[in-house]
Amino acid sequence: MGGGIKIIEQNSNGAIAWRIWSNGFIEQWLTPSDTLLRGTESMNKTFTFPKPFSDTSYALVGVGILVDGTGRQFVDKEATGFRTRSDATNTGTGGWYACGF
Repeated sequence: MGGGIKIIEQNSNGAIAWRIWSNGFIEQWLTPSDTLLRGTESMNKTFTFPKPFSDTSYALVGVGILVDGTGRQFVDKEATGFRTRSDATNTGTGGWYACGF
């Protein structure tokens, strides 16, 4: 019987996909969606992870779209998900990837 770390769960709820590894490592990411890629629908959004992390020390990489001039996007992380806030009217979230334990 082979050893090593393996994927023990892989699934999607339509909006968010995830993989869980045998060592407890979790990967989650936003799946492509026309609604989220249009811009204004993805402003000031809350994303809830299907598989919560143990704390907020997970890594989060995001893609901002339609960043308007000096617009900024802020992120508030929780173990169960995160919220984005923008200070410009044309700033949205085009995608993200989160990983950790």
